[in-house]
Amino acid sequence: MSARSRLLALAVPILLMCEPLRTQAEASMLRHMLAVFPLLFASGYVCAGAIGERVRAAFAHWDSHGISGLVFVSAVLTVWMIPNALDMATTGLPVDLAKTVSVFAAGLVFALSVSRASAVIQLFFVGQWATMTIFVGVLFQSLPSRLCAAYLQTDQARTGEGLVALATIVAGTWAFGAWRTQARESQQA
Repeated sequence: MSARSRLLALAVPILLMCEPLRTQAEASMLRHMLAVFPLLFASGYVCAGAIGERVRAAFAHWDSHGISGLVFVSAVLTVWMIPNALDMATTGLPVDLAKTVSVFAAGLVFALSVSRASAVIQLFFVGQWATMTIFVGVLFQSLPSRLCAAYLQTDQARTGEGLVALATIVAGTWAFGAWRTQARESQQA
């Protein structure tokens, strides 16, 4: 990626913290969970390309087989699936800043860790995330009460549908990529 792309990616979390964009982005649960979170994660992923070799080497020493980094990513994404955490992010600037920084950092750490992880380790973490996301999505759709005080129940149900679709697409894309990699390695052997 070019330096221009990384600079643009770095601008994403900054812009999402500025008013009135912050309020507009978080006004809908669907936008908050299915646009803001993926944008922050993707911008961290893109910015990982700017990290120097010394920092990468130090990180690799700490992140054997990608496991430590992927545990961090899983923890961050799990915390922000909790409805109360989402509510707190919409009402408090310090919590929203913590959300922004942690999800951005999760994308950055994911970019550094995933290439070190074997297919089995990747499957574990992608599978865990997809299962959790589908479970939360189904809960958002099926519970008769609002889980987030900041959002209406109809928005919660639509977000639930979107979470199930997102998890299915991500897991399917990962599985297809893993299958292609395995097929390529089998042909070379």
